[in-house]
Amino acid sequence: MNRLILLVKTQGLILKHRVFHLRKGVLFKGSLLGSLGLLFIAGDYLFFHRIFGYLNSIEEFPLFFVLGLTERLLGMVFLASFSMLLFSNLLTSIPTLYLSRDLDLLMSCPLKRGNVFFFKWSGGMLNSSYMVLIFSLPIFAAYGRVFEAGVFYYLMLGGIMLLFILTPAAIGGVVSLSLMRFLPAKRIHQLLTGLGVICLVIMVILIRLLRPEQLWNPGSAEDLANMLSSLTVPSSPYLPSFWATKALLFARSGDYLNLSRYLSFMLVAAVGTIGLLLLIARKMYYEGWASAQESKKKSHRLREGTLLDRCIRGVLKWVNPIYRALLIKDVKVFLRDATQWSQLFLLGALIFIYLFNIKNIPLPTPFFRNIISFGNLGLGGFVLAAVAARFAFPATSVEGKSFWIIHSSPIHYRGFLWSKFFLFVIPLLLLAEVLVYASNLLLKVDSYFMTMSLGTIFLMSVALTGLGVGMGALFPRFEVENYAKIAVGTGGLFYMIISLVYIATIVGLEVNPVYLHLSRQLDPHFGGWVYTIPFYGGVVLVSALVTWLPMRMGVKALQRYQLS
Repeated sequence: MNRLILLVKTQGLILKHRVFHLRKGVLFKGSLLGSLGLLFIAGDYLFFHRIFGYLNSIEEFPLFFVLGLTERLLGMVFLASFSMLLFSNLLTSIPTLYLSRDLDLLMSCPLKRGNVFFFKWSGGMLNSSYMVLIFSLPIFAAYGRVFEAGVFYYLMLGGIMLLFILTPAAIGGVVSLSLMRFLPAKRIHQLLTGLGVICLVIMVILIRLLRPEQLWNPGSAEDLANMLSSLTVPSSPYLPSFWATKALLFARSGDYLNLSRYLSFMLVAAVGTIGLLLLIARKMYYEGWASAQESKKKSHRLREGTLLDRCIRGVLKWVNPIYRALLIKDVKVFLRDATQWSQLFLLGALIFIYLFNIKNIPLPTPFFRNIISFGNLGLGGFVLAAVAARFAFPATSVEGKSFWIIHSSPIHYRGFLWSKFFLFVIPLLLLAEVLVYASNLLLKVDSYFMTMSLGTIFLMSVALTGLGVGMGALFPRFEVENYAKIAVGTGGLFYMIISLVYIATIVGLEVNPVYLHLSRQLDPHFGGWVYTIPFYGGVVLVSALVTWLPMRMGVKALQRYQLS
């Protein structure tokens, strides 16, 4: 126990050092992300406060019916939280318990393996649970505020949530230990990542199909009641989400007998699963960790002659052999990393939701449809910038510790960056053109807006890709192992700011041509197309500069880069 306390104290000192020795860039980024987090918490609280307040104010409904509806809502929140906690712990437990860089040091220290396991598992549980707590706690606070819960309710809320997060964390650890005893760590991590993203996609689509915006502004009390009554929540008296819901309700009503009963269920489940986890860890953890270290040393030769390999080589047959090899390497690395390609499922879900929202916008006249189409151009550019920030911006940084090979080889950095550019510009172009074309078809815009939108989004795709690849070379982060963290650094923040300024500039330049077109629909003699030439010329010029200038700066930055 003393050695476990020593590990906790060491982690506390590390956090203290990080907090009190923050660089200006990190401090600025942390302040910005903290402000966005507070805004999300406030919005989450206000949204559910309005829902619970509206239910509580309906005089036509008896109290037992209102309480039944709120219990159903809380049951949905707990069930969704339990599912997210389970998947999150499954995804984080393997890299935390088996692939962390500090495990080599910890395993060589005079520490019991059980203490090392419990220390790493506890840290993984905290990392997996804090987002769920940020999402759910404002909901429960709004429920307590609307239904006038006492101080006892808020005191018990902390204990209920603590017991609630322990069970899925322990289950995730048990599953990870069992899988890792017989299978390679990275393969299991990729498999679980892919399954987790697919489940998240299904959940996001189902939530959007429920049209939750009706809860904010319901047409009538009867409509709201029918909608909530139609929501069926999988409920079983053996689920921890069911126990947590009942415990929260009895904590508000002050029913101490039933509260203690459901708290005892949660306590037995948490203690039992953690005990099972520690028992299995004693038998399997070290063997699984040792096999994970052996799997790291195995070389993975690029398989040649497969159908995918032949297709890639056929498409790139006319490319310079040096840069063709770079492109083939990048494509295969992308396809072999589940944390990369699995995010395409999430991107597909976001596109579905985007088009679903476009389809459900009430637009009575062609004039309003054209106006929405023009606004949709800026929104599509923002989506494109976000996708480019995730994939194009880290293009240089994903070389990681192997960048010294590029740095010391006879490859010109201009060709290196432009190969990265062409790798991403084609899929981003396809994504942007399909998104804009499909949304304009749903809006039923005229041929002018269709042509203008497709041409503009083409220039935006090229410019945002060049901006992302170029700025990624200006702000490389070769030491980051998780590629998703590359885009959230200082360079990624600057990229998003410049992207938004560029998108606003393009939309601003096209305001005058759009105004002339709409005016000619009312008066055919109003102005002429010649007046739009300077504005469209400005769009092309700005897009060309945003594409070329960052790429040039990125080449110079890499030429000056010194490997440490």
